[in-house]
Amino acid sequence: MSDESAEHIKKFSFKGKSVINSENSTEEVLEILIPEKLQASYSFYTWPSAPILAWFLWEHRSELPGKHILELGAGTALPGILAAKCGATVTLTESATLPKSIQHVKHCCEVNNLTNNNQIRIAGLTWGVFLPNTFNFGPIDLIIGSDCFYDPSVFEDIIVTVSFLLDNNPQARFLSVYQERSADWSIEHLLQKWNLRCEHIPINNLGAEAVNSVNVIFDKNTGLSRGYGFVVFSNQISYDAAINTSSHSLEETLRLKFNSATEHLPSLVPSLKPDQLLQFYALYKQATIGKCNISRPNWYAIEAKQKWDAWNNLGNMPNEEAMTKYITLITELDPDWETGNKSMTNGWVSVSTMNNSDSDIDESEKDIFDRVKEGDIEKVKSSTDLEDINILDEEGLGLLHWAADRGNKEMVKCLLDLGADINLRDSTGQTALHYACACGHKEVVELLLHFSADVNIACNEGYLPFDIADDEIRNILKN
Repeated sequence: MSDESAEHIKKFSFKGKSVINSENSTEEVLEILIPEKLQASYSFYTWPSAPILAWFLWEHRSELPGKHILELGAGTALPGILAAKCGATVTLTESATLPKSIQHVKHCCEVNNLTNNNQIRIAGLTWGVFLPNTFNFGPIDLIIGSDCFYDPSVFEDIIVTVSFLLDNNPQARFLSVYQERSADWSIEHLLQKWNLRCEHIPINNLGAEAVNSVNVIFDKNTGLSRGYGFVVFSNQISYDAAINTSSHSLEETLRLKFNSATEHLPSLVPSLKPDQLLQFYALYKQATIGKCNISRPNWYAIEAKQKWDAWNNLGNMPNEEAMTKYITLITELDPDWETGNKSMTNGWVSVSTMNNSDSDIDESEKDIFDRVKEGDIEKVKSSTDLEDINILDEEGLGLLHWAADRGNKEMVKCLLDLGADINLRDSTGQTALHYACACGHKEVVELLLHFSADVNIACNEGYLPFDIADDEIRNILKN
């Protein structure tokens, strides 16, 4: 699938009065053009908090000339571009791991006749990662960021980065506009940990002048107007409605599309190579859990180690980015997947299995482990190796571990009926319940719990099944 997407230009108009003396004033007008793309990355949209931050800067435009401002996670860079237009020297930053996003920031500047010069600079800055250029961002008077706090998994990375910049620029302040997505999310403990304090600036402090001066610019034909896009105001009512929205409908749409993609994947598995399956596995874990939170398997647990490496290599990739990458990969493999027939196989079943890697084994050489991996229940039942039903293979896994890893509910039940130890530990101390939880196999988790699997067994690194599960499975474990 091509990386190129149709571009749509959105115009933000800022108007206000500039007082010359007690009797005279003149109207100031500033227009900023923001190119947006219908693309699988949130950095190509203007997030709802960005216009609010831009309004705040516009109301303080008389204080901006000569100031040095750094914008974190610039995206389409609306606030930073406004600050530069008002006379500030601005550094726009995006993740150094997202070159296309950095290029889009540059494009946004070019559309507004701002080039990478002494007035405005574009640089890579990955939150929580201190590369050599991180030490060259000073002097800074103000750090700004809109909608940076969108995912708890990156909260500390942001705070660490801000703390570092403030330590090197003691006179600076960090101004952040956020949209509350969950009442359970907080950065208070992180502020204490990194010796920072914050002051809440109520949103209603924005002047009525800013609220009433903008025309609604909204194109319903672009695909960007699904209740998301940017926040624009024509009057106080639309302003109140915008800031009282508690969630992005695009996030909800993205998650629904991601769930559909995971349900479609099993129909593609037979044609996939092991490296593709590893990529899907890693993106699924990143999207549903976040940063890799389990210890690296022993060197001889080859398949488990491959999966761990694939997941761990994604680092701090945001959940939303992992979901969009997953959807993009599905679309590249099957462009018509959304309109075609979906597989009836259970959701995320064989993504972790790399099951076609065993297909070249000669039939006469297959043992009971091969039969379990293939899901051949009848041959498992008739196997002569059943006295070794709880033995571990050369990779340190038992039969029940493999069945749980594959997400094969029927095979798990078959092995339990044949006498498999439900709490058998592999070479790293993990049980079948660990595997089912880690791979997101909800029905297998429910079956193991029905057969009284012990939820309180920790692996050698101290992790319980609950610790490596996504939110849906955690709720099952709690009940």
